[in-house]
Amino acid sequence: MVNVLNSSYIYIPFLYFLKTRLNSKFNKVAWLFTYFIPLFILTFFSDSLSSLLSFFISIIIVNYAYEDGYIYNDAITTINEKKPTLRLPISSIVDIRNNYKKIVVTRFLIATFLLFVIYIISGIKEFLVSLSLYVVINVIYIIYNNTRSILNLYLILPLSFFRFYGPLFVVLPIYNYNLYILPCILLYPLSKFLEFSSRERFKIKLATRLINDFNYFRLLYYFVTSVLFSILFFFDSKYFPFLLTSLFYFLYRILGVLILKKDKAAMELIKNNHKKHSK
Repeated sequence: MVNVLNSSYIYIPFLYFLKTRLNSKFNKVAWLFTYFIPLFILTFFSDSLSSLLSFFISIIIVNYAYEDGYIYNDAITTINEKKPTLRLPISSIVDIRNNYKKIVVTRFLIATFLLFVIYIISGIKEFLVSLSLYVVINVIYIIYNNTRSILNLYLILPLSFFRFYGPLFVVLPIYNYNLYILPCILLYPLSKFLEFSSRERFKIKLATRLINDFNYFRLLYYFVTSVLFSILFFFDSKYFPFLLTSLFYFLYRILGVLILKKDKAAMELIKNNHKKHSK
């Protein structure tokens, strides 16, 4: 049996996420359409590609920090849970627990190297924003993983925001930050927050009643945001990147609903995923 310390998925960016969260082709494709493509659209049309390499490295750093939270949750948080979700074999979980400090130090050194590369190729601003994202995501995830209350729901907003749009702010000029913060929250983090609020463990009855089908909720949500950004674009062309990204999400959700109607296996997979995380 291979010791987890010698396993590449513990150290190479994205591999832990792929192994433990995106364990089906359907989930991998869905992640491509909900994360990478919208982020690229938003960044490309915001004229923020002066530092393309920094943008890609910042995506790695942000998701590397997110994986730190996943590893802590899967190996450490589960110790105190009565019915934990085991995403790895017991032997691997035990290995991570026994070697957790070594894993953390190694991953920190890898993240430090990536941050150093950003500093060399771009400068202090991109370095500081990337460093801030790495630190903030880790801190929020530590709080999230050690809390089992309504606070978990509210922490979804910053976690989603920094993961989905943090890389954009690395390359975005500081004077544009105010314009982008609220629209970016509307594009995904708010939707995620509302979906999470409907989970049984938070006991928000209104949300549970209103959001009983995630697929149709997302369809309605992005219809509303597309209308909203269309109106804003009518008055100010600066909102074009948000309109385009919202329309992409809306068309993707339409396509998703149509496919799921024909693909019973995919529909069943989504229902099982929702049930798994509902409590």
